[in-house]
Amino acid sequence: MAITEADLLPEVDVEAIVGECYMPFPSDVIKIRNDAGTGGKDLSYVGHPEYTRRLDRLFPFAA
Repeated sequence: MAITEADLLPEVDVEAIVGECYMPFPSDVIKIRNDAGTGGKDLSYVGHPEYTRRLDRLFPFAA
């Protein structure tokens, strides 16, 4: 079976995508939890839905 142009992913600016991946999340989506496994230290985290939304925005052709 031959590969056609329709089978190829669109060209993307890899440097721009990598740069977006390093952008900090807005403070309103950062959560804090106390983790007993670290001696009771507070840990900051972002829930997986926020990461998924970011990746969906960066890679719309993957849907």
